Amino acid sequence: MIQVYISHTFVPEKTYLCKVLFSEILQLEYSIHSSAEYSNYHFVAPNGATIIIADDFFSHYNEDKGYLKKSALPQKKFEINYKGENIPFFYGTPSIYKESGNTCCVDADICASAFFMLARWEEYVIKERDEYGRFPETEAYTVSHNLTHIPVVHVYGELLRTLFAELGYSISSNRTFTKTITHDIDFTRKWHTGIDFLKNCVGDIVKRYSLPSLAKTLSYAFSKQDPYNTYSYLMDVSEQYGYTSVFYMLLSPKNNRFFQSVQGQNIAKEIQSRGHHIGIHFNEYHIHEIDEMQNHCKNFSKLFGTVPTVSRQHFLQFSYPETLIALESCGILQDSSLYYRHTPGFRTGMCIEHSTFDPIKRCELQIKELPLTFMDVSLLDFETVKDAEQEIRNLMAITKKYAGNFVCLWHNSSFYGKEWKNSSHLYKKILQFS
Repeated sequence: MIQVYISHTFVPEKTYLCKVLFSEILQLEYSIHSSAEYSNYHFVAPNGATIIIADDFFSHYNEDKGYLKKSALPQKKFEINYKGENIPFFYGTPSIYKESGNTCCVDADICASAFFMLARWEEYVIKERDEYGRFPETEAYTVSHNLTHIPVVHVYGELLRTLFAELGYSISSNRTFTKTITHDIDFTRKWHTGIDFLKNCVGDIVKRYSLPSLAKTLSYAFSKQDPYNTYSYLMDVSEQYGYTSVFYMLLSPKNNRFFQSVQGQNIAKEIQSRGHHIGIHFNEYHIHEIDEMQNHCKNFSKLFGTVPTVSRQHFLQFSYPETLIALESCGILQDSSLYYRHTPGFRTGMCIEHSTFDPIKRCELQIKELPLTFMDVSLLDFETVKDAEQEIRNLMAITKKYAGNFVCLWHNSSFYGKEWKNSSHLYKKILQFS
């Protein structure tokens, strides 16, 4: 068991980040001891190997006034090249050295840097929001410093593993690379009514000036197929490569009516009978919308015969930490919304499900976060399909390096329309990667 010694200030924050680093990443048992005699973090292994990490961040703040202010945001990024890898840090100074035979000192504040990524407190202190009420990724520190392609907190965990090994204490890893394949069902059908179909035909002619599009629309009509009815196909592909899919259902009025129909009920039963999963897709994300969210959960239970426990936000609308608090009050155990629409990668610095923290009330939350890694809509930002495929491969490779979980979002509707014509084949390539 690792013994963790910390100062007696900001204990909730330090306890939380130690849980993520030691329990969730390194899969180690540990015990925390807080005392005024410790000015830095001391991690002590059973063989006496000790890693001392500078408490460069929390030591500068009064606990009564806290750190939730813009002036506390990282002022600079620096890197330490250790064993051939450039490791980014946000607090402290760039130094790692051995103090004695079994003690290593790290002047870079690993703990505060990890906490900055995990607790997302920058999203609270920066008040700017985009048109959908989301924290704008252009304001994110990791986006501006080109760090979203790195699961930063995992990098810190591996650094601790390496340092302990050099001090004679080996930490094995039992976690393996996996993928979670998810689908947001924003629209259950392309055409719910004949009027919807006629509007589509008019749009093909008047808006898109495309006879091929009209011909494609008519071909679906003649074959009595709806292009958004890809549920069986999505399950077939997942099963072909040994995965199960998660379908996040948006309960809009039209979707609600669909799932009340015989066809909708049959699709839901097929998803469940084949061992795939159904989650809820919320359009609300504020605390004052909890009543409406809870009503959606009740309706979900009536439609699908099960209580929703996993969710994703529609349009990735998220307000940190209040969305997590609202979801938790609805009985949601896991959210999977944290992702930057135009910047694929690791918004929380993690590539596995992890614990969450409320930096306002300064307490760990019960709800977990399964951060999204890549979604199909981001494909539209790439100049070529080849560029997009390379980005996906890079993200999967680094997720595999850290034995993480590559979480993919592919909408049921993203096989129809000219914008998906050249890239829909990438869906299979994601599942094929090993």
